[in-house]
Amino acid sequence: MKKRIISLFLVLVMSLSLCVFASAEDSVEYEERMQQLEDIANLDVDEATPEMKEKILEARREIIYSTDWVADGYTAYIQDMETGEIIRDVPNFSDVFPGWDVPFEEVTPMDPMEEDSIRDIPEAIPENNTAEIIPLIDIGIGLNDWLRVVSGRVYLDEASSENADPYAVVTVDPYDVGTVIRAGASELSSSETCNVGISDYFTGESYGYATRLPEGQAYAVDIGIDGPTVAVRASTYGTPGWATMIVDGAYRIRDLK
Repeated sequence: MKKRIISLFLVLVMSLSLCVFASAEDSVEYEERMQQLEDIANLDVDEATPEMKEKILEARREIIYSTDWVADGYTAYIQDMETGEIIRDVPNFSDVFPGWDVPFEEVTPMDPMEEDSIRDIPEAIPENNTAEIIPLIDIGIGLNDWLRVVSGRVYLDEASSENADPYAVVTVDPYDVGTVIRAGASELSSSETCNVGISDYFTGESYGYATRLPEGQAYAVDIGIDGPTVAVRASTYGTPGWATMIVDGAYRIRDLK
């Protein structure tokens, strides 16, 4: 019996060692991959051939979407959704990528009637997701308190240089929703972290991106008072699978009209 226990212990130790080795190997491969991308991304676009220029821009895009940033002119931070603690501030795009251009997302042109319809009903949820707009009911919460706008089960695909479809499209009305929005996972079932991106739904302008957010942490962006309609996306560097994703709003403006 004692020999059997020792044998099982040795098997366990060897298994753990193999896991650690595999993890270290993955880390080395990731670092090598990022170094290769940086070597290409830092080449001079103006001096490159059309074919090489495309490779440079693709390398930059992949690096951009593996890094935390917020577009210039905006502020953002990572926040604990339960306690409200600000875990860290997110740097501006130009501070992280000097000389690079903020990416624009491809958008499908719409006729005025369709655009008005989406602005009136601010949601566009893929069929395989269950995220939904939550009716904004006056429940007496303070203007600076977080109000849940969207919540639902969303399937997180593996992150790539191509953006995922939005799991929510929300018109950020400064009176009803707020001037700051945040997005993150309240529950992760398959992966340990998620990535969140926020962009203008109609122009494709990116507001920012946050990577590897654990369960309970959200990416918060000060959108301002213009009331844009934003698309919120999510993905993962871990195992693809379902998550409960949310969008909250806070810091509403008191209607003085």
